Amino acid sequence: MSATSLNEIVLFELPARSGATQLLAELSSSHLAWMERGDEVSVVGVLLNSDDGDLACLLRSVETWVEQQGLLAIRFEVDGRTYVLQPTLTARVHTAA
Repeated sequence: MSATSLNEIVLFELPARSGATQLLAELSSSHLAWMERGDEVSVVGVLLNSDDGDLACLLRSVETWVEQQGLLAIRFEVDGRTYVLQPTLTARVHTAA
C-alpha cells in the first residue's frame, strides 16, 4: 500500500479566501485540489498527476493565474520546501503597457 509523499502535493498560500476559492476553481478541472481556510491566509492543496511534467505545467498555470489576478507573488510549498511564485517580468511588462 503506497502513501502519498510530500513531493506529490503542492500547497499554494493566498492572502485572501476569495483568491483561494478562485484558484481552487481554476485547478479543480485538471487536478484533485482542496482548500484550507485560516485566519490570515488560505491554502490551496493540489495533488500532482502522474505525468512527468505535471509540476512544471501546474506552476505555469498558477503563474498565469497570479498574473491575471494582479498579484505580485504567492508562496507555494512542494517537497517540504517553500518557494515564491511570481509572474515573469515579460508578463508584468505586457500588463503595464
